Amino acid sequence: MKNNESIAEKTRKLLKLCKDTYFSGTRLVVTGHDKPDSDSLISSWLLLRLLSKKDIIAEIKFATRPDSVTAKIAQKLGILDVMNFGGFDEGDVLLLVDHHKTFYKNRVLGCIDHHTTPPEPDFNYSFVEKASSCGKMIFDMMCSIGSDDSESEIMALYSVYFDTQSCKSSKFNQNDREWIEYCIEKYSLDRDCLTEWGYCLLDPEDSARELAMAGYKRYEFSGKAGISSCVQTNIRRSRMIEKRLPEIFEFLDDYMRVNNVFVCVYIVNNPEIGRSDMYIIKEGNVPLDERIEKISLDRLASRSVDVVPYVKRMAESESTTE
Repeated sequence: MKNNESIAEKTRKLLKLCKDTYFSGTRLVVTGHDKPDSDSLISSWLLLRLLSKKDIIAEIKFATRPDSVTAKIAQKLGILDVMNFGGFDEGDVLLLVDHHKTFYKNRVLGCIDHHTTPPEPDFNYSFVEKASSCGKMIFDMMCSIGSDDSESEIMALYSVYFDTQSCKSSKFNQNDREWIEYCIEKYSLDRDCLTEWGYCLLDPEDSARELAMAGYKRYEFSGKAGISSCVQTNIRRSRMIEKRLPEIFEFLDDYMRVNNVFVCVYIVNNPEIGRSDMYIIKEGNVPLDERIEKISLDRLASRSVDVVPYVKRMAESESTTE
């Protein structure tokens, strides 16, 4: 798509493409990435709402379920019941939100994403740009053609808080600050509650699987698969999470072996103090503790800055030596 197109033009182009596709008898399905986080769920809900305002029928489907914290958030927001987590049917045509690469064979009509990491999308329609959240992008699309409403605006605000650790991560767009202040005042929202909720804290007593697979993402470069996951903690819970790390790493090592994954980046985020620890687990035949590297950051880790480029470089390096 042309970079100089306005958001309204991009929105109208997507709606026309969806209308033409839907009225040709095709089933339109909106979906976020695997192991969907709150932004993926909210983005899907917002796009479905936009389509329905234009009399375009679509469904929300996911191939995998969200983790327990994300599911509870979605239930509390009242958006979980309109979503199906049973996978896709053969004839489903997908509209991707919050990601621009899929590992499924279904035809993809287009994507809306705020991750600008490679590879570049190659669909009939793509709207990819850096933003605080994909939900905010879709709400801006709604506004651009006069199809916004208060409920959608509040959902977009939540998506920003959930996807930026309450506006503390490096991907938060500072230009959204004024809009956030406007929303908090307009809807009489409790800032402290919103901030705490936005941290998406996991319970340290959850199963090793829940803690290991929280915020799961998969990447493929040069024919090699890498993964990352991310647990959110705070000062009080961080010691409990640290005690659980050995069993978390054991679970991830088993997962890597079974699923032919060559590297895993496990992130422990503490948005309360703005720090992250990244644990890089590499495949190999030596003992597990010899294959783990810890990197501590005096800021919150960013997958687009810290994880994806690292995994890409490692994949390309290993491919050239094979």
